[in-house]
Amino acid sequence: AKDDKGHGWTSVGTATWWIEGDSEFSLNENNPNYLRINNTVGEPSGVANRGFLDGMSCVEGETYNFSMYARRLWGAQGKVYVNLMVGSEVAASAVIDDVTDEWMKYELSLTSTLTANKGVSLQVKIDTNQGLAFDMISLFPEDTYKGRKNGLRKDLAEMVEAIEPKFLRFPGGCIIEGTDYSSAYNWKASIATGKDGLPLEFNGKY
Repeated sequence: AKDDKGHGWTSVGTATWWIEGDSEFSLNENNPNYLRINNTVGEPSGVANRGFLDGMSCVEGETYNFSMYARRLWGAQGKVYVNLMVGSEVAASAVIDDVTDEWMKYELSLTSTLTANKGVSLQVKIDTNQGLAFDMISLFPEDTYKGRKNGLRKDLAEMVEAIEPKFLRFPGGCIIEGTDYSSAYNWKASIATGKDGLPLEFNGKY
């Protein structure tokens, strides 16, 4: 991945990986880009993502919920290794034994054995002689604001609640204005429709 499509992702080991654009094979026809990893080396290899700026943080004893959509390429079978890393040290790990030929959602829980305020990354590696496609890779703390799954960051949301705001601006920041009227944020455009003009059902929901 030598272009901006792979921004935020780095190699772990020497597997080949790239961002593919294919609306027929992809998870969602409105977002044709997805990650492909092809591993022909002698050890598990893949990709890592450290999040924004100085990276993610983790707390010893806290659980982090991992999810992704994946499907097998070229019929090869093998394991997927998911690691929460602090530098070169493994803070938590889990394994998906095999991935199907069709897109499926996979979920794991990672409980950290370490505390770190920065330098934390998420690794996804696959067995040798295997090719896999990935999309919607996600990592959320289990302990969120009001315990909501995939919810808001607890400490920040509680601070906002404490100041008793009268309104919240969504999405906020400069993205809401755009450079002109046609590029300004329009929430209605975020509701995806298929080729027939009807709303897309994704994972049982609209």
